[in-house]
Amino acid sequence: MKKIIRKLHLWIGLITGLIFLLVCLSGALLSFTEEALNIVNKDYLYVDKQDKPRAKVEDVIKNYEQAYPKENIFLMNTYSEINRSYDFFSAVKSGKKDHNGYDVYEGYKMVYANPYTSEIIRVDKGTLETIIILVNLHVNLFLGETGQYIIKIGTFIFLIQIIAGLWLWFPRSKNAKRTAYKVKFDGTGKRLNYDLHRTLGFYVSVVLLVLTITGLIMAWRFIKDPIVDSLGGKSELLETEAPQPARQFNTADYSYNSLYETLLTNRPEAMQITFYIPQSDTITVFNGRTGDRTSFLNFETGKYFQFNRYTGESTGAEELKYYDRNNEIEAATLLIHMGFWGGITTKVLTFVFGMIGASLPITGFLIWKKRNNKKKEKN
Repeated sequence: MKKIIRKLHLWIGLITGLIFLLVCLSGALLSFTEEALNIVNKDYLYVDKQDKPRAKVEDVIKNYEQAYPKENIFLMNTYSEINRSYDFFSAVKSGKKDHNGYDVYEGYKMVYANPYTSEIIRVDKGTLETIIILVNLHVNLFLGETGQYIIKIGTFIFLIQIIAGLWLWFPRSKNAKRTAYKVKFDGTGKRLNYDLHRTLGFYVSVVLLVLTITGLIMAWRFIKDPIVDSLGGKSELLETEAPQPARQFNTADYSYNSLYETLLTNRPEAMQITFYIPQSDTITVFNGRTGDRTSFLNFETGKYFQFNRYTGESTGAEELKYYDRNNEIEAATLLIHMGFWGGITTKVLTFVFGMIGASLPITGFLIWKKRNNKKKEKN
């Protein structure tokens, strides 16, 4: 049995090793998306405090739309800190559609605006685009729908590989136990490489299992649906739009700033308020999230909200609570997968373990190559 599993582990690893490396490497780097944005734009996160009220949210949006009329703003972050800059990200339509029929965007930008004057003080054209590139590498290998299926199927293979690796690592003798838990750094190059693969693989296996299982939950509906239902959501509402009020023609939008003030009053614990900007006139709600700490994209903490686009009234439909619960479950899964759930500590651990995971196909290949060369020498 051990010989069969070793062969299985070896040949699956040789065939899928490059994919495993790229997925682990890109996932590790994505752990620090927020930190990367904040470091690159550190001089624009705050402005000098002024003895004047902050600019209206809609004025900031209008100011940017006038400066960049061809771009779409996806979301806007506002903060309880009075001198923290507003920020949002935008992109332009490429004119292409994805396999689901949705518009494909390009040229992603992170934008920062003065909270007192609404002046655009920073347009970061590179960092967010780099993050999007890493995301595409991680989820589809730049191969579109075909790449998505490769990753989805590959995730099952990764699960098999990790379990097989653990089975092969398990020490079955006293001598094996003495060497199973440590790397012999003063050994030969061959022994060091073997320990780096076997021992480090054991230490990161639990984290890699968690990351793989959360990846499977996000990738496959037949896995996600029963989990959502068991946790209080409704799986039949996944990937559907929340109920919206009827569209009102020739009616002006309700003030973002009024909603902002309402949310500050009703949710005083909120440190961040994120508005998801409607991408068409057929969307009849303003929605977003309030967070009890600041975070990139504001999906890790806080509460969902949804208001009528024309009246500013809360659209608290009965089924909305299930949409909210579905969002919470999906967000929690993504948080665990990206290592965001425990702050900087879990981000560092996810990064380190992800980088070690990326090294396993390399050390595994070197083990095979040396053994293969040895066999050739004997022949």
